[in-house]
Amino acid sequence: MSKEVQEDNGYIETLRDVFAGQALCGMMSTDGYQNGIDEGTSYEDSDRGMALCAYALADAMIEARSKKIERKS
Repeated sequence: MSKEVQEDNGYIETLRDVFAGQALCGMMSTDGYQNGIDEGTSYEDSDRGMALCAYALADAMIEARSKKIERKS
């Protein structure tokens, strides 16, 4: 389960949300983002697609993070 961060406005942001937000910032900072979740899929003009991709990247980061933690134990 992701740890949660309580914001002043009452919204709870998970680690997954933080990672997805950072991934989305990176994707939006490049011209003509062409990479999608599935091979051959382009999300260049799709806000929803970019959001899905950002959360897929966040999930991958969380998985990689948990594997790193398991190796240390």
